[in-house]
Amino acid sequence: MAFGELQACESTPGWTMLSLDFKSAFNYTDRARLHEIVADKVPGLLRAFERHYARPTTHCIVDKFFKVIDIDVGQGIVQGNELSPFFFALYSCGVLGLRDATTDYRCKVIKYLDDIVLMGPAEDVAADVEIIKARAESAGLHLQPSKSRFYMPRHHPASITAIKSVLPDAVRETANTGMTVLGTPIGRREWMKKQLNDKAKHIAGKLNDMLTIGVSLQALLTAMQYVPSLINHLYTLPPSLTSGLSELLNRACKDTFVKAFFAKSGYNANGQSCRIDLHCRNPFPGGALGPALPDLGIDVTVRTAQPPTTSQACIKVGAALRRAEKEKRDYYTGFNHGKTLIVPAAMTTTGGFASSFVDLLGQLARCAEARGVYQPGLDEAFVPRWKGRFAALVHQMNADHIQRHFGGVCLRSS
Repeated sequence: MAFGELQACESTPGWTMLSLDFKSAFNYTDRARLHEIVADKVPGLLRAFERHYARPTTHCIVDKFFKVIDIDVGQGIVQGNELSPFFFALYSCGVLGLRDATTDYRCKVIKYLDDIVLMGPAEDVAADVEIIKARAESAGLHLQPSKSRFYMPRHHPASITAIKSVLPDAVRETANTGMTVLGTPIGRREWMKKQLNDKAKHIAGKLNDMLTIGVSLQALLTAMQYVPSLINHLYTLPPSLTSGLSELLNRACKDTFVKAFFAKSGYNANGQSCRIDLHCRNPFPGGALGPALPDLGIDVTVRTAQPPTTSQACIKVGAALRRAEKEKRDYYTGFNHGKTLIVPAAMTTTGGFASSFVDLLGQLARCAEARGVYQPGLDEAFVPRWKGRFAALVHQMNADHIQRHFGGVCLRSS
């Protein structure tokens, strides 16, 4: 639906836009049913699904004393995982019947993950809400009526009554700027364009992430059809972005990726040290080389007289690794899970945060090479390209909040 068509619909008496909200949708996903849907719709993702969800998933939580506790969860989809948006899209589209060849929905349904917007005459919208409620509840998903919102350009008592009959607590917005989709008011056309462009780039990033974990391109593209987004309905992608996405896919098929996870777990009780978890994940866990490519992990504790910033911690960790390399210590054997490296507060290094952080990742790459994980010489071609790409980016960020930007980032050659 183009913006002109949207404006034309708004002039129709009783025309309504309704936004639905689900309660903790990702957490209430039925894994057994999702397994059936994946096997039926996208069998190419079945191995990846079984690898992630064949057993209870471990969630890490931090209590009030900054103690990390692992808990096992047997249902739901883990958010933050590269595959989680696609698995949830498969599940929700499957249980709601949004991708069926013959659908019984009367009005236009716009969906992105757990965001669902219905557009059409109020009577049709109300009928479709009943269908969605019944199908969602049978799949363990529950609507939150109090968070549902609807916008009706023209006051029409009968239409309002129709909506209230199925969602008594739904809130009516008096202006279309109060209705947001993907966090953007629908009445602000330029804002919506920018948001949709950003969402397209986000999807491109997810494509990139999917390829890093060994999912075939064919399976990936098949899965993409189950992530219908507003981009297809409200805005046509500019040619530059479309060609850029194609270029990304072509390059992704050829490049080698490494994925680094960087997280600050928390300070100890007296604020004298902080713990950093840095993991270099196996880039091809499901491929033929999977068994030969173990995950690499390092558990780092930084001790300082004052609570360190993340940037200070990175610099000290990088210095410790360089010192270990200079002394020709067999430091890479300590990168197995559970190993802790203590970095003294007095250890310092020169250079900015960006170069130190990249050097730290370079040490991990060399560690991987020493263990036979990567081809000889790959690090020399890999690491220098990181520096130019991330140095400018990192210096724009607040170092104390770097985890938010680098958590789960995919570092790649280009």
